[in-house]
Amino acid sequence: MSDSNPTFEARPNPDPLGQDWCVFVNWPSGKKDVLTGFRTQYDALTWIKTTSANWVVEQIMRGPD
Repeated sequence: MSDSNPTFEARPNPDPLGQDWCVFVNWPSGKKDVLTGFRTQYDALTWIKTTSANWVVEQIMRGPD
């Protein structure tokens, strides 16, 4: 993994009304993203394993917000 790649962590939604799971994304720059809407921990972990690499490429190509 290069220095520009973030780390990913699946966690329960911190919103007390949320019953889903989130993927927390920590970029080396200190930027943080939270991706919501995963119904289960398995769904969040599967997204990290199968989709996160393409998501990173898309985010880098889009550039900074």
